[in-house]
Amino acid sequence: REVLVLIRPAILRKGNGDTYDPRLPDPLPRGAEVQVRHRRGGWVQVELPGGVVGWVPEENTAGE
Repeated sequence: REVLVLIRPAILRKGNGDTYDPRLPDPLPRGAEVQVRHRRGGWVQVELPGGVVGWVPEENTAGE
């Protein structure tokens, strides 16, 4: 699976848009590695190492 690295902090959201609630209380830090599940409308659905799934803006990520 494709792995991305966050190039700036990002709020992990429950859906692919700023109107969705955060999945976690704190933003993901810069440098966090996430696995790609889906892409839609400038957002990437990612899975964290612990299994948590959510969405981050694609502009906050870079390929590894």
